[in-house]
Amino acid sequence: VYGLEWGPEGLYTYIDDRSNIVLAVNFTKESFFDRGSKWEMTCFKRGEGGRCDSWLPSLPEWDGGGATKDPWNGSALPKAAPFDRAFYLQLNVAVGCTGYNDRPFFPDHLCKDKPWRNGDKHTAESDFLGSFESWWPSWGGNVTDPARGASRNASMQIESVRYWAP
Repeated sequence: VYGLEWGPEGLYTYIDDRSNIVLAVNFTKESFFDRGSKWEMTCFKRGEGGRCDSWLPSLPEWDGGGATKDPWNGSALPKAAPFDRAFYLQLNVAVGCTGYNDRPFFPDHLCKDKPWRNGDKHTAESDFLGSFESWWPSWGGNVTDPARGASRNASMQIESVRYWAP
């Protein structure tokens, strides 16, 4: 069970039951714009194996040196924005990615056995498909008979989705 509870005071996610909270976000304390405007630690020197040797505090790149204005300032619930309006819930299984804005989701130095490289953005998809024999067994599939499909344990299984309006 994966749970998401979302109301005017905040949102939180849990696994199995409400006592096992994974993420809790309180909308009453600070806005998402303020949360995103804080300093972050950036690696500026990598050592052997790609591990970060030195960290440097910096403002997020999107901030524009403090010139960016809060786009949700006029919202009815400014600290909850953009989560103060209706959203769609999308459930999916995503495989592989070279990242966003040159920031990989699966860094090459940490994910050595993945069947693509982040620097090869134009060939990542074909590299992944071309490595079928190496990753298909990890999904419970039989390389000699791929038509039988992968194991049910290797799939995202959704028994139900329930929604309650506040």
